Amino acid sequence: MTDFKNGSVKISNDIIDQLIAETALHVENVVSVVGYRNKKVEKNRKDSITSIIENNTIDISLAIEVEKNKDVYKIAENVQKAVQEQIKIMLGFEVKNVNVIVKSFN
Repeated sequence: MTDFKNGSVKISNDIIDQLIAETALHVENVVSVVGYRNKKVEKNRKDSITSIIENNTIDISLAIEVEKNKDVYKIAENVQKAVQEQIKIMLGFEVKNVNVIVKSFN
């Protein structure tokens, strides 16, 4: 939560998780984000997106499905960079970690 002159602003964790998922989906060769369907994060899945916020820092974990026959490590690295940049730009949080788990190939 951030305090302003006329009140405060709290951004929903669901919105933060949606931002993470949408950012990952825009990375080349990412087919899907596990637990993200119809613009909603399925919170009851243990392999869904997790984001933990403490003192304006965020720790993120997400699982993805990637195109087969592509460089998995490069895709995961690109997801990490993209998510870190978007979180910093849109929310102003310092990103502690972006843990990417490649769950499957398509």
